[in-house]
Amino acid sequence: MPYLETSVENKKVIWIRDVNRYLLVELPAYHVITKLLDGAEKTAISQWLCSTYLISQADAVSFIAEIEQLLKEQAQSAGSGNSKKISVSRGLAFSENYSHKFYQANGVVFSVEYENEGLEYLIHSKFAHLEIEPQEFCEQYYFLFQQDSSYVLQVNDKIIGQWEKEFMNFFTGKFSMELTNMIYGVNENNWMGVFHAAGVSNRKESIMFLGESGNGKSTLSAILLANKYEVLADDFLPVENETSYLCHFPAAISVKKNAIEILSEKFPDLLQAKEYINPYLDKVFRYLPNYNFANNTPQKVPCKALVFVKYRKGAKLKFEALPKDIAFNKLIPDSWISPLQQNVKNFLDWFTQMPCYELVYSETGEMLNVVNKIFGNEL
Repeated sequence: MPYLETSVENKKVIWIRDVNRYLLVELPAYHVITKLLDGAEKTAISQWLCSTYLISQADAVSFIAEIEQLLKEQAQSAGSGNSKKISVSRGLAFSENYSHKFYQANGVVFSVEYENEGLEYLIHSKFAHLEIEPQEFCEQYYFLFQQDSSYVLQVNDKIIGQWEKEFMNFFTGKFSMELTNMIYGVNENNWMGVFHAAGVSNRKESIMFLGESGNGKSTLSAILLANKYEVLADDFLPVENETSYLCHFPAAISVKKNAIEILSEKFPDLLQAKEYINPYLDKVFRYLPNYNFANNTPQKVPCKALVFVKYRKGAKLKFEALPKDIAFNKLIPDSWISPLQQNVKNFLDWFTQMPCYELVYSETGEMLNVVNKIFGNEL
C-alpha cells in the first residue's frame, strides 16, 4: 500500500495514500506499520520485533495486533464527513428563492441564490461587505438549497455535493473552496491545503496563526489589521501547492462579543454591526469587513512561521518554540490537506522546515511586540 513518511522530532509521520490518513508514531510502531504496508508476513515482523527489541513472542504478536487495529480504524474513519452520494430529486435550476445576491471579490463577480433564510444567514454574513448591485454577467453562479435534512451545493449547472446537517461545516467549507478556486482560476489540485488558521502579512512575508476555536485568532487578526498589517484570512486559509505561499480569502473577520470594546476604538462601525450566533460555539459575534483585496489581484505571500496562539485573560506572556510533534498533532485535525501524493510530499517538506511557536498572551502590546520581532528577524 503506497505511503509517504518523514521524521518529526524523534518520531515518524506516515501518510497512507489509500485512506488519506496521517499517523504520528514512535519508531517501533513506525517499523511495524511500514512493514505491514509493504506486505511483509506477520510472522517475519514478529521475529524482527523479538530480535530487535528483545521482547517475547506473545508481546510481539499483541503489538502487531494493536497496529493492525489502528490501521483498520483509520480505514473505517476515512471519508468521515464527506459529501454523501448525490440523490437530489429536484431540478438543477430553481426560481423561487429567499434571496439572490451578487458579489465582487478580487475583481471577480459571482452570484449566490439562497433557497431560505437559514442558508443566507450561514453564508452571506461572511461576504456581505462584497455585495454589489445585480449584474448581467457573473464568473460563476452558486445555488444553495436543502433537500430533506441535507444541504446541497450547486455551481452553475452541476451539483457539487450534498451534506447532512451534522456536517454543515463541510458544506460551508466546500462552498469556500469552490469560491477560492474561482477567484484564483484553479482547481483543488493546485492547493497544498486549507488550514483553520489566520494569515497575517507585512506584504512581503506572512505568519500563520493557529489554535482551537475560541483561542482568539480572529481578534488577533483584527488587532494586527488595526496596526497596519494585512489579514489574508482569519479562519479559512488556503496554501498554494507550487509555492507554499499563504493566499488571501475574502471573508470578513469574525469578532467575538467580548472583543468589541477592545477593537471599537480602531473600528467604530463594529458598535453598530449586526450580531450573529455561531451554531458550533454558541457565541455571539460581529463581522469586521476586510476590504484590502476587494478589487485587487489576490495576494500570495511566503510563510515565515506557524504560531499556535491563545488569548488568556490575565496570563503572563509566553512565547517559545513548540516541538514539531506537538505542532503536527495540533495542525492536522482541523486542516484539509490535498490527497494527491505530490501535494502531500510538498506539505510534509514544508512543515518539517517551518518554525513552530506557541504564544499565550493577555496584553495586546506584548503580542504586537512578538509579532514585530518575528517579522523583523529579531528572535
